[in-house]
Amino acid sequence: MGKDLIRFRNENTTFFLTMSDTKTKIGYMYIILILIFLNGCAASQKDELGPELRNLLGIDEKLTVTPKENLEKTFDANTLIKRAETYYSKEEYETALVEYQRFLDLHPIDRLSNLAKFRISLCYYHQITTIDRDADPIRKALSSFQNLTNDSPQSLYAQKSEPYINELKSRLSEREYYIGYFYYKKGSYSASIARLENMIKEYPTSKLTEDAMFYVGASYQKMGNSEKSKSVFSQLLEKNPKSPYREKIGRFFPSLSPAS
Repeated sequence: MGKDLIRFRNENTTFFLTMSDTKTKIGYMYIILILIFLNGCAASQKDELGPELRNLLGIDEKLTVTPKENLEKTFDANTLIKRAETYYSKEEYETALVEYQRFLDLHPIDRLSNLAKFRISLCYYHQITTIDRDADPIRKALSSFQNLTNDSPQSLYAQKSEPYINELKSRLSEREYYIGYFYYKKGSYSASIARLENMIKEYPTSKLTEDAMFYVGASYQKMGNSEKSKSVFSQLLEKNPKSPYREKIGRFFPSLSPAS
């Protein structure tokens, strides 16, 4: 590099200036202030994407202003994903979801398609409230995460999806149990059985499966179907002989009590 060429560099930008560019102290200080400002901006922004993803996107820092569209960039992949990421970072999940889907519709095999699918799943995830509210976002998030893992099982984002899938299945099983138990307490035993048996079938590994089985058996007993009730209780105790429900089951059927 020539002696009369000065190189300035910060995290995001590199400047090459000749001596003629810095002849006056005012000009020199102006350049320094610009570099300090750029460094300050970069340091103050939270790096959500990480350096690897930023490089793939072709950007050097998280955007704070949504990229404007023009005729040349309306369908450009990077422009679309940047717009989506900006809305996502602002927690405007409904708008971000639309932008990610638009990106996928136009660029289904782009190198960032799995990122878009993962973000769509997260957009649904972030719209989930409590288990007694609308379950639609839970089901949509679960389906979205599962589709990603099925379509690209070796993808980094498929691996990132697994904890969410487990959590969402747990949430859905809790919701089904909550509703089934509500019906039981209300005395709507047929509705309780239908809800809880479906929960057991759909989420057999749920931590609430044993609870659900007990209230299915109890519901059958309340309805006068002792044979079915005893069958369900027997299955429960077969799976877990030390079940905390064993004593309660013994009150219905002494032959299944701890002393038998």
